[in-house]
Amino acid sequence: MLFIDLDFFKKINDTYGHQAGDRVLEKVALVLQEQSRNSDTVCRYGGEEFAIILPETPRSHAQMVAERIRRKVSTLDCGFPVTTSIGINCAEKPEGLVPQALIAGADQALYAAKRNGRNRCEVASKPVAHFPDLSFIYPFKQAAATA
Repeated sequence: MLFIDLDFFKKINDTYGHQAGDRVLEKVALVLQEQSRNSDTVCRYGGEEFAIILPETPRSHAQMVAERIRRKVSTLDCGFPVTTSIGINCAEKPEGLVPQALIAGADQALYAAKRNGRNRCEVASKPVAHFPDLSFIYPFKQAAATA
């Protein structure tokens, strides 16, 4: 999974206007689509954040995709610089995958990329397999909803 955040997007909106910001979002979305496979899922996660789910993808390939996206976005012709910070998290074992753990790890890696200077890719420090399995919570939530 990749979490992609546009660096200093608020400044783009404040300096160049929301229409310019919307054009940047559209151009970045196009880059994400172009750099993804048919089996990948690209989505806008919210605001200036995007996510890409890369099923059955080794970490090394996810890193290559992230770096390709980062470089491609930095060359977009927007009239001003646009860069991205990207967090990468991979599941060692897709069976029994806890989606929240995958997302949390990618998000932590994204914020590490921002802390380390932005316009870079960072890999989550812990693979998903090391996150606790919280699937036991679902029956309790379901029982509470029907009670």
